[in-house]
Amino acid sequence: MKKRPFIIIITLALLCLLQIPVKDRIEGLPERVEMQKANPLDTLPPTDYLGTYLATTLLGGFKPIIVDYLWLKSHDLQKDKQYETILTLYSIIAKLQPRFAKVWVFNSYHMVYNLSYQEATSPEKWVWIDKGIDYLKEGLQHNPDNPELMFNLAFYYYNRVPRDYYFMAQVEKKEGRNSYYVAADWYRKVQQKYIADGAPQTAELYESMYIAARFFAAFSILRSRSPTGINSVPTEASGRQFDYDGAIKELSALNQYINENVIPNRTIPEERARWMAEARSYQDVLLILTAEKEAIKDRAALPGVLQQYNRLINTHQILEFQAINPHLEFLLTHYLADAYRLIDARRYNEAQTQVKLMIDQTEKLLPKLDNHPAGWYYSALLERFKELENIINSGEKQDSYEKYIKKYDEVIGFHLDAEKQRLEKLRN
Repeated sequence: MKKRPFIIIITLALLCLLQIPVKDRIEGLPERVEMQKANPLDTLPPTDYLGTYLATTLLGGFKPIIVDYLWLKSHDLQKDKQYETILTLYSIIAKLQPRFAKVWVFNSYHMVYNLSYQEATSPEKWVWIDKGIDYLKEGLQHNPDNPELMFNLAFYYYNRVPRDYYFMAQVEKKEGRNSYYVAADWYRKVQQKYIADGAPQTAELYESMYIAARFFAAFSILRSRSPTGINSVPTEASGRQFDYDGAIKELSALNQYINENVIPNRTIPEERARWMAEARSYQDVLLILTAEKEAIKDRAALPGVLQQYNRLINTHQILEFQAINPHLEFLLTHYLADAYRLIDARRYNEAQTQVKLMIDQTEKLLPKLDNHPAGWYYSALLERFKELENIINSGEKQDSYEKYIKKYDEVIGFHLDAEKQRLEKLRN
């Protein structure tokens, strides 16, 4: 028994000696090089300094091994849905490796995507998305000039948040701006970072992302106005409002930016020609929205508007149609709601004519889209409207509507408020 303290001391001494080669071997790995570029205590907030100092000093070469263990442990806890414990482990990992960007990226992505998808409702999903965004912002406090962190933060605002209008509304409340504008600002910061680092070609890539975010912002603005709040979709055609003035203003500013700041800086002929074509495509979108603003007042103008979109799709293959598709579907939903209004008024022939018109015009959007990224979207729209026509002709059976809504609710971008309202009327 008397020898136990002596054995413990000897064991600790051996561990201290053994950690030197272990530390050298681990810290020499390529994925650990980033951790060695700066003192991990630099730029730390005062509240984090002591914990990180103790971890860095006392754990030495065993720190990466402990971090790997904590990562594996957090993965096991996910299976048991012990989310609060996972957050605690993420916090410990961050304190152990505050200057290792991949720690912040991996853990924030896990919260924003993987963990949020496991929740059932939008408010529950938003809790994880919000935590993941805040977590990555904390990482930027430790790594203020890291372009990888900036890019991922921009991507969350550009890709994850817009998938649900509830998320968009929460960002607008928190940031005071549209999510796409927040993304654009972060893409611009990444661009400026690479310019400062002497990497102009990489900077141009992020400038393209900045422009894409602003293009999406314009169409998000277009759909944002309604009598019932941000990004909600009224079920009556008379209640659907589109903010044409706001969208046109943003697209005009974006086109001016491209003509004054992008095209003049492109010295390679092919690149210059590509951006000139993109500027022309934005100009055509502006012309369509200006015409649509007037046409929307007259429901009979639907064919003309869709024909203009058809020409746009077939003329500008380089245009980002993922921004336009949801608006066009919103526009069709506007007319669909009007069809339901006719049904409620027992004007069945007129309602059927309205639906047939939507089918006819959607079919005309499909030429030359076999290999186009937008092709699948309009094919799905056409299938949807044909199914809807069959439901109306079959007497609007409740079970048919339930199957229809369940099927198309799973397709991102389809808005089924009119159909859901119709189903509730049938149930009552």
